[in-house]
Amino acid sequence: MKLKGALIIMLIISLCYCKHQDEIELKREVTFQIGFQSSAKYTGVYYDKTLKKEIIYFAEPVTRKCLKTFDLFGNIIDSILLVNALDYLGEIEGISVISKDTIIVNSLYTNKYAIINSQGKCWHTVDLNNAMQNINNNIYELYTSVMPSSIKFQDFLIFNCSWRYNSIDRLNNNEPANDLDYLKYFYKNTLHSPYFIKVNDYISQTPNVEFGLFSFYNQISEFPKVFVEPPFFKILNDKIFVFSTYSDFLFVVNPYDLEILEKIKITSRYTDIGIKAPSISMETIPYLEKIINDEARTKGYINRIYYNTIDKEYIVEVVHELKKDDVSKANIVFRPFSIIVFNESFTKYNEFNFPKDKYNGGFSALTQEGLMIAKKPNLKIQSNDHEKTFSIFTFKK
Repeated sequence: MKLKGALIIMLIISLCYCKHQDEIELKREVTFQIGFQSSAKYTGVYYDKTLKKEIIYFAEPVTRKCLKTFDLFGNIIDSILLVNALDYLGEIEGISVISKDTIIVNSLYTNKYAIINSQGKCWHTVDLNNAMQNINNNIYELYTSVMPSSIKFQDFLIFNCSWRYNSIDRLNNNEPANDLDYLKYFYKNTLHSPYFIKVNDYISQTPNVEFGLFSFYNQISEFPKVFVEPPFFKILNDKIFVFSTYSDFLFVVNPYDLEILEKIKITSRYTDIGIKAPSISMETIPYLEKIINDEARTKGYINRIYYNTIDKEYIVEVVHELKKDDVSKANIVFRPFSIIVFNESFTKYNEFNFPKDKYNGGFSALTQEGLMIAKKPNLKIQSNDHEKTFSIFTFKK
């Protein structure tokens, strides 16, 4: 009887698994001969109104210093040099492709951006350094989201702004001298600082800027903690969606006044969500790097969000937590993850599991055909690391 019962349980599990797999449809695969290694941050999709089709771009701004565009069947369309932009910016932090002749490129550390065309020529440049200080003499740096997307909404741009120092404190030598007090000082300011800066009249030489979404990390923690992560935000369906690896909430923000409209809790049947931020103490300071890395490698967190304009649904990717026994064997890039599909009111339709070592969930892009997810390369047959293969999936409700 025990054997019969076990067989019945195995049959039920097998049927459930098959049913689940049938709900994920692999439409096709496509390989892009990029010619260089492109990170997920510099890869995205936009709609070309002239060609009347979606275009995917890959960029490498450090060594190859170029951006390449392809159609969604792997055919190359253009190669755009970033040298002219780099001459002005020094280093590139973010790239946002609005159209083939409006590519917004911003600098690392120096609060500048340039707009280039398809020939790589800068047709507009702006230095925002004078605007990156608020009325309390706090100094900020511009960043774009780790999720590639357009930073343009209506007639303004949205950047993340990260607190760096207070000019009066620095001038008067009032910054704390020891590590513990400085960390408390730094993350207290981070806790209450604005998350966004809106750049109005962005084609002007002196655009007007507005700070907004104040005290974002105070939404996550009552007290200062060590928050180390890139900005996660995306403009979707006339709203800005913001999240943190340290939280299980999506924050929906009004793009006009940069105030929170609502908070949406994300749950998964496969994982807990949210990395634990280290506390600031003498005991944790010597081990901060290890604590941060261990949490990032093992804990589950929200990683991507998309909006399907055709089916009017949201797609959220969640990276799964790892058991202690799996950590040493895990590839941090090809960790297990799941795709959660919601309707416009954020009622969950379904959740689809992707096992480890097959796909890089963080290297993905939503197209009209489906969600493109980068495959783990097969080193036995793949000629080099300068090509990338994506699978295109759709998900049944």
